Amino acid sequence: MRERPLGVTIISALTVLLGLWTFCAGLVSFGWFGVRFLGTIFGVSGPLGLGISSLFSVFLGIATILVGWGLWRMKHWAWLGAIAVLGVKVIFAIFALIGPANFDFIGTFVSIIVLAYLMTPNIRLAFVEK
Repeated sequence: MRERPLGVTIISALTVLLGLWTFCAGLVSFGWFGVRFLGTIFGVSGPLGLGISSLFSVFLGIATILVGWGLWRMKHWAWLGAIAVLGVKVIFAIFALIGPANFDFIGTFVSIIVLAYLMTPNIRLAFVEK
């Protein structure tokens, strides 16, 4: 197994924590800290809209946890998955700024930091399969 850089160790732990944050927000808060606007995009409001958003937060949290685990194990798919999953989180945060949802400052900040770090040339090369 390739040696894991210290920065990857830190961001993988942050990614798992971010996934837990998102997962718990979906379960415990029933969407209040998640991407509440998702239900309104599909024309569903009220409790059903919150349920759709809550379910989305749960699945996004699970995906984020799995990506964090893959980053820890230095898997190439995890680098690609992190770009996709965290990119989705940032896009939804942008929608939250202009829509009716709550803006998740902590999650967005962590997502942007992790994405920026993963895009550095040395880290990209560290995840290339050999």
